[in-house]
Amino acid sequence: MSLDFEIVAPICLIRAKRGVPYPEKIFQERAQSLKNLTIHELPGGHHIHMDDPKPVATLISAFLT
Repeated sequence: MSLDFEIVAPICLIRAKRGVPYPEKIFQERAQSLKNLTIHELPGGHHIHMDDPKPVATLISAFLT
């Protein structure tokens, strides 16, 4: 069964430069399917939100306001 739907809400994705490895080609293909996607990449590892929360909080706050 195929579901045809479109996500129209704005999406904020925050990636860590040294996060969990993920094939870039697959990431780009999936990212392109989301029309209102904004991608931010921050220096740090998988736990960037705990290791350096201020830049993450700043991005989230800006997105929500």
